[in-house]
Amino acid sequence: TVCRARRRPAPRRAAGAVGAAMSSGGSDGSGGGVDDARPPRMARDAFRYTLPMTARWIDQDVFGHVNNVRAYEHFDTVVNHYLIERGVLDQHARSGVVGFVVASNCRYFAPMSFPAVVHGALGVRRVGTSSVTYRIALFENDATLANCVGDFTHVYMQRDAAKPAADARPVARLPDALRAAVERLQL
Repeated sequence: TVCRARRRPAPRRAAGAVGAAMSSGGSDGSGGGVDDARPPRMARDAFRYTLPMTARWIDQDVFGHVNNVRAYEHFDTVVNHYLIERGVLDQHARSGVVGFVVASNCRYFAPMSFPAVVHGALGVRRVGTSSVTYRIALFENDATLANCVGDFTHVYMQRDAAKPAADARPVARLPDALRAAVERLQL
């Protein structure tokens, strides 16, 4: 006699309210609810900081829209521009801590095309002991709803030029100036 394990069918998802909640990020559009890992489409006025950037010809792919990977470059630019502007990041390695990206995601809602002004909007979802999770949205030209929304988590490490990056350890606590700069943007 051969014993075969029976496979249980995957649970079916209910249509209607649950499906709508997943596609909008929450039944009330707030981003809460069924699937918090997927950022909801957000309005421009939800953010306190925006940075206009120019889409470049090279950013387009063969489909005539800004390639998805370029969104991450814009995310990185918006976060670091804000930190440099606030005096809490020195790109010439003189600041005491450095942020390493340990997690990121992006949800795409509408394509962007060249030529366009891409407005990067920055908020903060969570401030931890040694980490910050940023929420970034990109808007094409005068759009009021985001073309894409994503999260970007930095873990801050003590900068020590004498040690290799593999030996780096998270800071015990975010420096006060950095904490104050990012707390201003909490959503």
